[in-house]
Amino acid sequence: MLLSVFLVKAQDIPSLSVYCVQEEANVRKLFDNLNLDGNGLEEVKTLYANNKLEAACISLLSYYERNDRTAFFDKNNDDNELLSIVSYSEEYNGLLNDTFVLQSVKGKQLRLENGFIDWKYLGPNQDIEWGYFMNRHYFFDDLYEAWRKTGDKAYALKFNDLVYDWIVSNPVPQKEDKGVVWRALEAGKRATVWPQVFQKFQKSKDFSPTVRIMMLLGIYEHCDYLQKFHRTHHNHAIMEYYGIASSAITFPEFKKSEEWLQYIDLKMRDEADYQLYPDGAQKELTAYYHHIVIKNLERYVAIHKAANKSLPFVENMLSSMYNYIAYSSTPQNTIPQNNDGDKISSAEIIGWSKSVFNRPDWDFIVSNGKSGTEPKDKSILFPYAGQMVMRNGYQAESQYLFFDIGPWGIAHQHNDKLHFSISAYGREIMPDAGRLYYKDDEWRNYFNLSASHNVILVDGKGQNRDVKSVNEPINPKNYCISPKVDFAVGQFDKGFGDLWKSNNATVSDSIPGKHTRAIIYIKDKYWLILDKMELDKAREISPLFHFSPGCTVSVKDGKIETTDKLKGNILILPVSKIKWKTELIRGKSEPGIQGWYSEEYNKKVESTCAKYSYQTESNSNVFGWLIVPFNCDEKPRVTFKISKMSSDKILIKVSYNGETELISYSFNEHENGKSLSVVFDGKTKFEY
Repeated sequence: MLLSVFLVKAQDIPSLSVYCVQEEANVRKLFDNLNLDGNGLEEVKTLYANNKLEAACISLLSYYERNDRTAFFDKNNDDNELLSIVSYSEEYNGLLNDTFVLQSVKGKQLRLENGFIDWKYLGPNQDIEWGYFMNRHYFFDDLYEAWRKTGDKAYALKFNDLVYDWIVSNPVPQKEDKGVVWRALEAGKRATVWPQVFQKFQKSKDFSPTVRIMMLLGIYEHCDYLQKFHRTHHNHAIMEYYGIASSAITFPEFKKSEEWLQYIDLKMRDEADYQLYPDGAQKELTAYYHHIVIKNLERYVAIHKAANKSLPFVENMLSSMYNYIAYSSTPQNTIPQNNDGDKISSAEIIGWSKSVFNRPDWDFIVSNGKSGTEPKDKSILFPYAGQMVMRNGYQAESQYLFFDIGPWGIAHQHNDKLHFSISAYGREIMPDAGRLYYKDDEWRNYFNLSASHNVILVDGKGQNRDVKSVNEPINPKNYCISPKVDFAVGQFDKGFGDLWKSNNATVSDSIPGKHTRAIIYIKDKYWLILDKMELDKAREISPLFHFSPGCTVSVKDGKIETTDKLKGNILILPVSKIKWKTELIRGKSEPGIQGWYSEEYNKKVESTCAKYSYQTESNSNVFGWLIVPFNCDEKPRVTFKISKMSSDKILIKVSYNGETELISYSFNEHENGKSLSVVFDGKTKFEY
């Protein structure tokens, strides 16, 4: 859409008659891409054939008013609830003076010298995400809701102005543009939003006919652009396809609508094959973006359902993806916060599934056993994602550990292999770090790199990047799930140098090394974590243990303990003869960031990191940790005795409230076919 920008001033929206003269080429482009042979378009076709452009436009707009498709997006319709736009603005009135709240940041959008909005402005924090969210236009629905609730035409007029401003300022590019305005994801979001707000604002007599015609052509151009430049093999692709589907189904009058739908149907099948592991995990291996894909697949199904179209292959995708969310869900009914992501409700996500899937086991998990049917097994391994959940139940008070032994992920990665997170007795105690934001700076590096995770630093350096994806599942010899003992072991061997995407680390700075971590869960009691560090020479190693912001953490004689009354707590006992140096760090900004947590985008709070440090005397070291959860001040009596701890074999006797477990583990391949044995009270024996 190439508008004669020099003919207009900011917010000076021409009448429809003037627009049809000044922008005749664009008006004809719209009509030439509509199938005017459809039922109800006879008058439009005749008027256009007789070159009566303004009259044809008026007749076309009347046709859309008669064929209102707002029901496709009705928030009160359970089937289509997911189709409603997610608002990101908090203040309706602020929108009238160009003030927006995007991802919890409030700012006034700048204007250019010609009076038009600067749609490339990155917001008060100079964060590219601000630019992206401004160009997704979710706030258009805020303006509609404000108009609907108040009847004040100021909101409808502001909507006119913003749409007109955006279209005049941002003609569709002929080549792919990856900037904040025309990146394919933002185009896909607009292709989702515009059909909805077009339908809704038709109820307002103040919705400019000129802007309506411009939007219709804009929607066509967005779909045409997306068909050429959409992403592939990425969560963005799902959202971009959904944008095309929203536009094509809402406006079947476009000649290419059916072609677009057939095209994205094939592409969606390809994405299903590429993006999902057989265990249901989306390959970015972040539960947050896994849920984003679910939401957009659900919307994709819902918009097709609104048009009486079925998509069984997408429903199969959703079944395995919901299963991942349910069975990885924490006792607090939140998703794991692994890799980039915020803490959000798993129960809400599973709630979306109920219109299609009848899974009482999912209901049981996310209701903490208040409804549904209890699953047979408590713990689970997702063998391709390489994620192990060790738990003793599905109650709010249950013990839960999430252990990452899998690949890096195909996007939104953190350098945190072998990280674990723990919840117990009603709260999360040892979390993942969160993401904070996507602005490239030292804070972004902290949250993405190893320093914010429960892993081990070498000479102050964290893990490098790892392999992005795998074709084979975890070796069954590397994990087990049983009624009394769970076990998993993983290895990181890509060296330590904090190699990531945007920091200044280089390969030459990296330290060769390998970290092997085994976690043994004695159900209902404790986790025994065993670490083996193999480096090129003697170096300083620093195991890190991060705690939730609300945890009160103390250290005494090398033992770490949370001491919060009436809450779940945890005790960490070093299991080795190493004389560790211990340090508690909270809210440190310089030199070197440490002790922070981010629950949602753009927000960070102080949290405690317990840092152990030791200057090794050799290149190979083995050590362990007993992590004992307990309720309130009911701390169990726990002692241990090390009989052997070598690079090959570990033998430890643990006493827990008078009950004993003799635990033997070998880091070597598998001693006589068995790597782990546990003898309970000198009687029953578990082997794996």
